[in-house]
Amino acid sequence: MKRKNHSFKLIMAIVIVIVSLLAVPIGSFMGFELPVLFETKVSAATYDYYTYTVSNGEATITDCYNSIRGDVVIPDTLGGYPVTRIDSNAFENCIGLTSITIPDSVTSIGSYAFEECTGLTSVYITNLAAWCNISFESSSANPLYYAKKLYINGDLATNITISDGVESIGSWAFYNCTGLTSVTIPDSVTNIYDRAFCSCTGLTSVTIGNNVTSIDRNAFAGCIGLTSITIPDSVTSIGAWAFYDCIGLTSITIPDSVTSIGAWAFYGCTGLTQINWNAESVCDFSSSSEVFSRAGTARNGIDVVFGDTVKRIPAYAFYVEDSSYRPKIKSVTVGNSVTSIDRNAFAGCIGLTSITIPDSVTSIGAWAFYGCTGLTQINWNAESVCDFSSSSEVFSRAGTARNGIDVVFGDTVKRIPAYAFYVEDSSYRPKIKSVTVGNSVTSIGNDAFGGTAWYNAKSDGDIYVGCVYYKYKGTMSANTSIVIKEGTKGIAASAFKGCTGLTSVTIPDSVTSIGNSAFSGCTGLTSVTIPDSVTSIGRYAFYGCNSLSSVTIPDSVTSIGSYAFEECTGLTSVYITNLAAWCKISFGSYNANPLYYAKKLYINGKIATNITIPDGVESIGSWAFYNCTGLTSVTIPDSVTSIGNY
Repeated sequence: MKRKNHSFKLIMAIVIVIVSLLAVPIGSFMGFELPVLFETKVSAATYDYYTYTVSNGEATITDCYNSIRGDVVIPDTLGGYPVTRIDSNAFENCIGLTSITIPDSVTSIGSYAFEECTGLTSVYITNLAAWCNISFESSSANPLYYAKKLYINGDLATNITISDGVESIGSWAFYNCTGLTSVTIPDSVTNIYDRAFCSCTGLTSVTIGNNVTSIDRNAFAGCIGLTSITIPDSVTSIGAWAFYDCIGLTSITIPDSVTSIGAWAFYGCTGLTQINWNAESVCDFSSSSEVFSRAGTARNGIDVVFGDTVKRIPAYAFYVEDSSYRPKIKSVTVGNSVTSIDRNAFAGCIGLTSITIPDSVTSIGAWAFYGCTGLTQINWNAESVCDFSSSSEVFSRAGTARNGIDVVFGDTVKRIPAYAFYVEDSSYRPKIKSVTVGNSVTSIGNDAFGGTAWYNAKSDGDIYVGCVYYKYKGTMSANTSIVIKEGTKGIAASAFKGCTGLTSVTIPDSVTSIGNSAFSGCTGLTSVTIPDSVTSIGRYAFYGCNSLSSVTIPDSVTSIGSYAFEECTGLTSVYITNLAAWCKISFGSYNANPLYYAKKLYINGKIATNITIPDGVESIGSWAFYNCTGLTSVTIPDSVTSIGNY
């Protein structure tokens, strides 16, 4: 039994010795290297000024004596292991350091590794590609934070070309490297990470390779010497503060590939005079993004040009809440492919004196030109913009700092949207001085010019805008008959709304559309003749006209909006001349059809009881004969393939 116990102790002793030998490189005392037999981790060791640990066959410098001084070369191995990491706070407060050489083996440097190394004046490396790949975990992880000057193979780095094959430039890689004057980034690089060139105040020229997809936050922040930069059309995102305080930048081109731009990306670019925006569709900003805060404020202003590839101008594109920080936008050119100008896009651009809205635009967001107090000219060429709501207030406070705005609607414009210049608060209304409308305008939406100085200056009575009857202004006397002048092409929305004194209206055969609510609330209206030139009757067009006893719908009408004849309780008859045309009308609701109240349909003067739908009619629309109680029989031909609801 004792012999067995003795043997066991001997075996254990041998095992302990072997393990101890394997814990350090055998070559350290035998003069040659052997591979590590298995993964090891040893406790802290010291060499010269350094304290280090070893893990997975790699050395990490964890500490350094504060007494270290002068020019220091960090060894590329410690204890026979490659030095791959300098740990957090490792050289903190080593104020006697004047230069440091970082070996190529280092791949990461922890936070604050060189914090308070205020005596550093130079950093030495031998491999620029390796340097770009180091993971710096804070600004003072990079000794350049204090040294400011980088030497590559003994030469001061001023004009550098990143090696082809490098795929990314790491965070803080050249942070505060003030000696740099130019940088060429190869096509192999796809990412420029955050703060990569931050505070490189001497940098005047940057060439970015054609495969870079992202320029991260603060990448070039504080590069005050940078006068121009070309962002390649491979870039999809520009991070927050990317060009923060680049006061020397005079122009910037945003390529069509960009889809996102971070908050304050061009904050403090006070020297900007030109922005060429070619990004097809950038994600909307928020009210706090303030991408161009303080931009152009040191110059005469910025000319903004949206290229022909741009489809939408994002929300809050140039918005800054604090008026003292707003960009100094002087002019804006909107390309012919833009379809959408989103909310607050140019809000607060007080230096903007004129704007041209191209014919491609179909929607404009709320407050898009809010506070553009310097506006004197609006050239509106958009053919047909979607209606605004009463709360859109697109031009709130526009032109209020000048003598007023001249609004010119071009020859391509067919329709002026509802509430185009409407603002509820009278103190915020745009200062519209004149309105010029081309002959192509046939429709004007509700309150398009409501409350503007232009409208308020008009005398009571009939107001025409171009070829459109816009509004009867003032209180209408009882028993009034209106004859709309020849050549009029449209009756605007709400043109006679609430005119209870109106008893009859004569509409010339040049009119093609009757707007929404055009005769809404005209309770005294007993007679209206709709000419056969009219193709559309808007929503609520005759709402509440309870004195109307009959109505004639011409063959030309193809659509009648919802509630067009709601509350027309006096109707007893509807007259038409073409049954096929009647079947094709698009009724927006059951009470868009005057038959809902009239109940009786007359075709060419005869009451319709037994009807035969003409051969060739392919469909019978929804609500076509709704509540037509006089009908007793209907014959539908083989040509009909669909019968609508109700």
